[in-house]
Amino acid sequence: MKHVNRIMGIQAAPYHTHSNQRFPLGQVMELPDGRIYRYAENGAVALAAAKLCQTMALGANFDTLAIQAARAVGTTTIPFTTSGSTVAENQFADGTVVVEDVALNLGEIYPVKSNTSAADPATCTLTLHDGVTVLNALTTTGKVTVRVNPWKQVIVVPTVAPSQMVVGVPQVIVGISAYGWLQTHGVCNVVVDATVTAWVIGQGVRPSEDDAGGAAFLDFDEAAQADKGLIGFAIIAGTDLDFAPIFLRIE
Repeated sequence: MKHVNRIMGIQAAPYHTHSNQRFPLGQVMELPDGRIYRYAENGAVALAAAKLCQTMALGANFDTLAIQAARAVGTTTIPFTTSGSTVAENQFADGTVVVEDVALNLGEIYPVKSNTSAADPATCTLTLHDGVTVLNALTTTGKVTVRVNPWKQVIVVPTVAPSQMVVGVPQVIVGISAYGWLQTHGVCNVVVDATVTAWVIGQGVRPSEDDAGGAAFLDFDEAAQADKGLIGFAIIAGTDLDFAPIFLRIE
């Protein structure tokens, strides 16, 4: 099945969830008023409406992994050795693999079509998407980093702030292992950090470090909090643990 990179949706579309996948993960949908959404798969816990979500947590076990066997230009598979985690079949489908061998390569990033399952330590083989091949030869001295699709098995941003990239906000409850739309741009409702007494209209907003999935004022003078990243701007003066609209700017 072929899909365009951006579809135009109707106003009701963000309120629909699916038990079976209808679109590619990360599919972009734009509404007539300019709001933008991404199609996502939920993980093992239901997603609450109006809470910030992030990519599933992977940790460092999928960074800088050894290439198991050399690959010539034109090859369509890349085998790597797992490190500290088992890998499920097709865990990285529609994700990416990044080549870290600076001496022999140019920092290539490849889309992954599928992967084999692997215990730890063992060899996991990635198959690249149709029509994509290795551009520069890979050797066993090189390293790769693999990442799942950012919209695969997403979770609510933890209380201590994001452990992975923030990917959007659902407008409705998305059930366990269900599929739905996460808003990434435009007027959006979010829960307000409990420690915030009020927002000022036009202020920058960041992920909360106090309330899971919440948003807080982006105070550049607040130690260690400004680096949580800008997600949008306040539209009204929100109050603690209430819901308030912001202009979302994840993308």
